[in-house]
Amino acid sequence: VLIKWIPSSMEIDPLDKKTIPFYEYLAKHEIMLLSHTGIEHAVRNSNNHLNRPSRLQLAVDMGVKVIASHSATHMFLHERSYYKEWREMALKHENFYGDISAFCMPTRVKYLRDIKRTPALHHKVFYGSDFPVYPLPISLIFKIGIKKYLAIKKIENPFDKAYHCISASDIPQQIFSQFAQHIRKTNA
Repeated sequence: VLIKWIPSSMEIDPLDKKTIPFYEYLAKHEIMLLSHTGIEHAVRNSNNHLNRPSRLQLAVDMGVKVIASHSATHMFLHERSYYKEWREMALKHENFYGDISAFCMPTRVKYLRDIKRTPALHHKVFYGSDFPVYPLPISLIFKIGIKKYLAIKKIENPFDKAYHCISASDIPQQIFSQFAQHIRKTNA
């Protein structure tokens, strides 16, 4: 029901015409494409430019439902964020989405605020944990206060911690459950 790829690490150019049969198959069978966007850190790569959201335009044009992981944000301050590019595409294309996986970190909190303030994006974002990336509740301490921060910090399960960290940012609750409405149903 979903295929994930990391263009930079797999050396796939999402705009290459060779991907057309793949996109046709995904669209025909209603299989979503989860594509890493932004700079990749977990898997060796050399072509991070392949992870730009705009490179997914061909898939979107062919009717593939695409999720841009991390909504193309950056992990480190010195890196380029493609969030604005993702945002424009998400607002323009019905079948282009993002996720907020690994958003409980200092460099991504500001994007949570933008998503929260932009109602048109609320239905364009899905929740993901990005395990084993560990959430950093300290990222939200000024928003949630010391008491809530300490409570979240005590949570041992990283999935629960990530959920509570993002939830504490007052992100719309629909983001945590709406993925199920978009994924193809199977009889398996």
